[in-house]
Amino acid sequence: MLVLHLFYPVIATLSGLEYMNRTSIFVASSVFVASAFTLFCFSRLFQRPHVKKVSFKPSVPRFTLGDTSLPKVIELDKENLTLDFCTSICTLINISDYDTRQKLIISLHQASSFRRNFDVIRDSKCLELLLSLLDSTSGTLPGRQQNLNILHVVMNLACDQQNFPIIKGYLDDILLIANAVEYSDQACVALQVLGNIALTPDGCKLLRNKCGYLWNMLKMRDPYVLRNLLVVFVNLSCDIDCCGEILTQDPEEFMKTLEYSLSSSVPISVSLKMIALLNNLYSRMAEKQEASWKSSDFSFSSKSIANSLKNNCTLVKSWIMCLISSSKGPGELEFHLQKLASSLEKVGNLNIEL
Repeated sequence: MLVLHLFYPVIATLSGLEYMNRTSIFVASSVFVASAFTLFCFSRLFQRPHVKKVSFKPSVPRFTLGDTSLPKVIELDKENLTLDFCTSICTLINISDYDTRQKLIISLHQASSFRRNFDVIRDSKCLELLLSLLDSTSGTLPGRQQNLNILHVVMNLACDQQNFPIIKGYLDDILLIANAVEYSDQACVALQVLGNIALTPDGCKLLRNKCGYLWNMLKMRDPYVLRNLLVVFVNLSCDIDCCGEILTQDPEEFMKTLEYSLSSSVPISVSLKMIALLNNLYSRMAEKQEASWKSSDFSFSSKSIANSLKNNCTLVKSWIMCLISSSKGPGELEFHLQKLASSLEKVGNLNIEL
């Protein structure tokens, strides 16, 4: 008992020390955990935001929404587009910002210069997507520029009849842009689209019921827009049915445009297109007149292009003579005028010497 009493203060002292050590360890652990948690929170607070990437199949280049230079697209093999690659471009056009979208559309324009790419651009839905992006009511510079870039692609693809079913659904938008003469750059390209469509019988059939709308556009006096419009009519007038449709149109505005186009105040390119159109119209009238004489059933509506051209052969001749006198050199003009003279003689029984 005496021994226990002697060692009791020592045992008590040791127990106190053990308790203090445990408490210190616990406090230190708590401080460490709190510090670690604080550092973690601060690291999350100042961490750079994660940039989301848009990835495609391994065989297709990778792009990011923030990449506006798009070197992979610029350097693509524009002569041999693949369906996978074109589909990826289509996806990116749909989700990218304005500047990136324009670069992609311009790349497609370059690729559409090669006929072998027509199928993949159509099958990848790129053509339909681009047409859906046309904004015929846009008056802003970015909107007009996008229309212009898109129409350049469609102009090339309009040379392929297999694209007509897709283009058909957006013809009204293209016509409205073509009629927006205050923006002559996009109007000219829209008319070039229509001119390419009218190169084939199926294309002429597609545009036949649009002849009246196009005819009302003849009042424009912008020489570059007018030239492209006359190209459309020259192509349409090569088709018998479309030519017949043209000959039934109201002549009032046409006769004014005819006089303007055969004047010395317009570029010779406009005059040449008008002469080519006149030749097609007069040739068709002569064929119809010759066929109708046999059945004694030849007549034109009193208010039609055909009737006005027939009754004004002398006036047309005088305009042509003025054009010849003001021309610096015959060249291509003489060739077209010789053809026109032959048609005029058949219709008006005029002896025209050129």
